[in-house]
Amino acid sequence: MTEDKSAEAEDSVEEDEVIEEVVEPTPAELIATAEAKAEAAEKEIGYRDAEIQNVQRRLAKEKSELIQYASMNLSRRMLTVIDDVDRALENIPTEVSDEIKPVLDGLKLLRDKTWMELKASGVAAMESKGKAFNPKNHEALTTIPATDEYPAGTIIDVIEPGYMFKERLLRAAKVVVSS
Repeated sequence: MTEDKSAEAEDSVEEDEVIEEVVEPTPAELIATAEAKAEAAEKEIGYRDAEIQNVQRRLAKEKSELIQYASMNLSRRMLTVIDDVDRALENIPTEVSDEIKPVLDGLKLLRDKTWMELKASGVAAMESKGKAFNPKNHEALTTIPATDEYPAGTIIDVIEPGYMFKERLLRAAKVVVSS
């Protein structure tokens, strides 16, 4: 009898397994599932495509800016040379001997040629005196009380000129401001 019971138990387990069989989807359900997956994949491809185009546009813009502003650092360094030449020219007396005059003329020529090259690459001097103080373009070194001629917030004097490189600030002007 124990064999009968164990045989019956095996039969009942097999019946349970048969009942748990998975029902296969109909062809219409398979088509609907495949179409849904295809739509999801198409959307994903569209999103990825748009993302790739955005990255390409951003990289092209960055590359263009890098090319456009590549000489900005060199221009900034050359401005210090021009400032030194200007200071040297300011400290030379008006009356010079005939021996020094060619050196002075050469220095002026060198300064002018350097400035013309910087100007050709996109450097422009900012006009600041008498204009309104703008902390983005100016650095206030000191303030002086306001007058009728120079109301508060007006630039009275320029200690060191400021420069723009195309649309970007190359060097802020160091100024005296009325307050």
